[in-house]
Amino acid sequence: MRAGRMNADAPLRDGELCVTCPACPSPGENLPPNWQDDPLKQLHYSRFLSGDGNFKLQRVARKQSSVGSGARQRSMLGDGAFWVPEEILKRYLEVNDTSGGESSNKAGRSACNTMAGDPGYAPAGARILDVTGVFCGERFRPVDVCFSGPLNESYKAGLRYFVITYDIACKYGVNFKARCCDPSCKYVLIPTTEGEIFIAFCVNKFHQESHDDNCAAKNSLNFTKFVGRTCGEGVETIWAKLNWLQSSTREMTAGMRIEVLSEHFNDWNWQKTLGLSAYRKKYASSVASLYEAQKHLEDLKACLGDQEVRRLLLEYESAGGQQFFADPNKVTWLSRQELTNEMAMPWGSTPRGPGPSRPVEVDQVDLICKALQIEAMQAKLVQRQHDFKLIRHPLPALQAKITSLRDDIISGLELHYASLLSIAPQLNSLGLSPEEAETDEITLPSRFTPEDVDRFNLKDLLEIEMQIRIGHAYDAIGQLKQALGMRSFWSRHIKSQIGSQTKKTKGQASLQAVNARVKDAMRTYKVCWGWIVKVSPEQAASFGLRQLNDTDVRDLQEGHGQRHRILSWIWTLKPSSTGPGDLTEDAVGETMLQRVIEDWRSEFIRLDFVHSVSDVERWVEEVAIIGREMA
Repeated sequence: MRAGRMNADAPLRDGELCVTCPACPSPGENLPPNWQDDPLKQLHYSRFLSGDGNFKLQRVARKQSSVGSGARQRSMLGDGAFWVPEEILKRYLEVNDTSGGESSNKAGRSACNTMAGDPGYAPAGARILDVTGVFCGERFRPVDVCFSGPLNESYKAGLRYFVITYDIACKYGVNFKARCCDPSCKYVLIPTTEGEIFIAFCVNKFHQESHDDNCAAKNSLNFTKFVGRTCGEGVETIWAKLNWLQSSTREMTAGMRIEVLSEHFNDWNWQKTLGLSAYRKKYASSVASLYEAQKHLEDLKACLGDQEVRRLLLEYESAGGQQFFADPNKVTWLSRQELTNEMAMPWGSTPRGPGPSRPVEVDQVDLICKALQIEAMQAKLVQRQHDFKLIRHPLPALQAKITSLRDDIISGLELHYASLLSIAPQLNSLGLSPEEAETDEITLPSRFTPEDVDRFNLKDLLEIEMQIRIGHAYDAIGQLKQALGMRSFWSRHIKSQIGSQTKKTKGQASLQAVNARVKDAMRTYKVCWGWIVKVSPEQAASFGLRQLNDTDVRDLQEGHGQRHRILSWIWTLKPSSTGPGDLTEDAVGETMLQRVIEDWRSEFIRLDFVHSVSDVERWVEEVAIIGREMA
């Protein structure tokens, strides 16, 4: 007998007819007598819950299936199965606002099922714990009721630590305790009279990619302590089985539908129980993964050197370990694009009020920045026109984009030459005017010979151009690093996919887009580096700028496992000495640009170091959790 009981005289308890999990922490059943004295009980005895809504299992509320006697609507399983007691759901929604504080969803949906499951670690996926029907999309209040069942049961048994993963946990968990645990609530779903309850809300790993960087970092399972390598998506693995029932259950009566789905839930949980024998294999693979993560961290430390590693460890520990990643005071720098945007603002006004009058140097900086922007657009236009010719049947929309880009370049060239002649009126004798968008050389001081620079008195403007081009080159390297990081992620993601999937996947499309970003950044840097070397090769060398080859474009993960792993120079880029013409600004002899560049380089190395350290910590926790569950 998988679940239930032989004697039907006494009334059923909530969830009594469900197959339970022998591996999940349950005081009085599978925990040692002194488990509360364990200093790592937050790691060993935390309960993991995952929730999600299935909109394919919608029930069509037709007249013949929704109208009838109470017995027809009522399930014979009562409240002993997986469904939340109807009285609790009805009462909770009556006394509270349905939305629960989230933004309104005007595009409502029909009834569906929201489930709270335990992701567990068995290969079968999540174990179903609690289910409720919701209307008009996944609103906070019905989901509260769904999570309240396993939370109440575990809290009464003595557990105090929980991890909840949900697609929108970043918003859902903000006021969860105020909605469900606060004694001043109109209806207290989760009474916590015996002590505080600790709940960590995280976003599932697959859905984490759809959140912005700040949100994804704060709610990531990768940077949350005591969660191991939990992915949080286990509750969705059962959809592959249950979605086959959508046609046969959509027009059933409410009671019959509950009974049919409950039988499938029990079968799923039973298969999970049978799959617990695979824990030994899971444990062995986790130990192997831990070894690989540790080896990668040691390789990274060897590349960075002892002094750099000591500095990173000191900063990491002083900032509180994992909290170091979420440090809001990150190093920021003024990129060329941000400088261009600021120059586009009307001078004499700032976001905080009136500003100073516009100096002449600002007009020169504005001219150079906009010219470099046009230069990048011109290179993109030439590349797109080349690719367009290779397409056998191009879409009209693609031709329209190329035409729009060309028009923008033409208008930008007209403004450029007008600004150039106003700043350097001595060039009027040359009769400068814009040419074709694809072939115009975009006249700048770097285009002139040294003799012509002296002749037209363009030395100051040339120096400004070189300084901005150096910043532009570093900006291009920064974009290249970010693109390489995304390429590394999507490459690993595609390799982990099953072989039967076609290439028309999100991973393949994202990888192609990232490769295009890599090529754009490489093209931008090569153009900028070429002009810097032409004018002043000594200045290019002093700032650590080199020729960018295809062999240099590799991410930090490439070369993993090699005995002598050497980082590409783009990851260790920094000025080797003070450039010609730069003046010492403080006691240590660093210019502002050098400090910005050094902080920029440190930011990327710091994040890779934090990622590697957190990866090792998560695998250590994973091995400990699985070992405890096997016991």
